Amino acid sequence: MKRQAKSPMKSAKKAKVDEVGPKIKELAEVLSNPACDVPGPSGNRAMLLGALPHALADYSDERHGYQTTVSKLIGEVMNGWVAKWEQKVADSKANVDAAESDRIAAQATHETEKSGLVAQKEDVKLCKENLKAATDAEKEAAGKLATAKSDVENFDKEIQKQIITKDNISMVYNQSFLVMKSAEAPSGSEAKNHLKKIAPILKSISTETSLQIALPAALQKKAAERGQFDNMAVDGVEAVFTGTIAKLTGEIDSAGVTKAGKEAAATEATTAHDAAEAKRQECIAALKASQSSQEEKEKSLVAAEKAEDSKAKAANRALKDNAQEQRGLDHAKSTLAYFQFLVDRTTPPPPLEEAPVEAVAAAV
Repeated sequence: MKRQAKSPMKSAKKAKVDEVGPKIKELAEVLSNPACDVPGPSGNRAMLLGALPHALADYSDERHGYQTTVSKLIGEVMNGWVAKWEQKVADSKANVDAAESDRIAAQATHETEKSGLVAQKEDVKLCKENLKAATDAEKEAAGKLATAKSDVENFDKEIQKQIITKDNISMVYNQSFLVMKSAEAPSGSEAKNHLKKIAPILKSISTETSLQIALPAALQKKAAERGQFDNMAVDGVEAVFTGTIAKLTGEIDSAGVTKAGKEAAATEATTAHDAAEAKRQECIAALKASQSSQEEKEKSLVAAEKAEDSKAKAANRALKDNAQEQRGLDHAKSTLAYFQFLVDRTTPPPPLEEAPVEAVAAAV
């Protein structure tokens, strides 16, 4: 028995349903899109949409002149549609490059602001250390100045005290000690009065307790009856008296020179304190300026962080837009490929007839 051959007409119709219809539908969607530019009057779009199925449904070798003309017009529109999407992709790619460049620049600015703030914080720390050192130096200079001023202010009083002290010591030395030293037979009550005057003075001008202990017994003896240790005690006490009186006399006599020196020291201390205070004020101003700069850098860093975030988001949006435009271009190229398939296809050759089974068997 012969196999029933497929009908060429049925195959062609099936091809139109399977391959032509969906492609013509895609082309119609593009042509009906207002974004797709159709040259000429506004009615051309409707004309091309109406003629599209009739122009491209037939094979190229079966079309008449009008169909060919319409096909050419549709091809121009489709090529323009692809070109439009290519321009969109190019523009979006330029936007991607610009946005990425802005993002990199914002990131660099952020890093610069961050490192600048770190350095500024170190500067604030250094300014605080300098201020502490200057404050300590000012306090020390103020202490020295106070001492120097006090020395000058109290100098005259101290000299008067020294004069009184010297006169008192001299009086006790001359009127009591020398009397007891040279007395041949000091009476008991008189000797006690002299010793009462000598003892506190000796205690105030000498730290030798041995002299303070030995002197009363030595002075109550007659000069001829004193032994070696008694004379040593008397001579030692006398040396203390005369040395103290000489020392006080020298200080009193040189009071003018001493006072001038103290006044000069006070002036020098004032100059040193003024310099220390000026340095402290300079450090205070430097710290305020550095802290103000830190505040500005903190604000700049926050702004830089926001700018970097904004530029990063813009770069991501640009990438998404570019991807979307690329998908649009791919779809436009796919539609153009549909058009090219339809416009180029030709009538397929008829299918071969299958030989009868008996003839095949006989040939074998």
